Amino acid sequence: MPLVKVMNKEYYFPAWRAITIGVLMVFVGLLPVMIFSLIDGSVISGLNFFLRLFTGFPEIMIGLLDLLILVSGVAYLLKARNIVWLKLDEHGLHYLPWGDGKPSRVKPLFNIFYLEASMVFVPYRDLVKAELIPSKWAGDLIRLHFKANAQKDIRAIPFNTAQKEEIIALVNERCNAQ
Repeated sequence: MPLVKVMNKEYYFPAWRAITIGVLMVFVGLLPVMIFSLIDGSVISGLNFFLRLFTGFPEIMIGLLDLLILVSGVAYLLKARNIVWLKLDEHGLHYLPWGDGKPSRVKPLFNIFYLEASMVFVPYRDLVKAELIPSKWAGDLIRLHFKANAQKDIRAIPFNTAQKEEIIALVNERCNAQ
């Protein structure tokens, strides 16, 4: 019975980027309260003034959007060290469809709670090869070539050069083994 090499490897979004995004989103989420705190002189009176503004539908929608930005920023700060960007296993690769150029069903910036569920799966048996496409304009891409003469580009911006080469080598090794 031949031994099968099990390959499970995860590549994470850099923590410093997630922390930066989280801090900016928390700042934007708290901005109305900070502005009204400066007007009224204290945080409590500023918060009360901000909450009393919700008198109509547009104000409520803006408040809910503000709350969504604040909660998403806190979630980014809490999950900063474990946001999986790309995952390789024995069956295929899973990646986040971030920046696919079309509106996706999942918006990763605000949907930080469901990132694992929104990953797209590509089986190795459908792939011919993978290659690195350097681009200063769009950022480096990992291009997947499918057996059906189709191509798919995956954003490789958060990875360093060694990680990009490792991903390409592992995917090509698994494609040739299929």
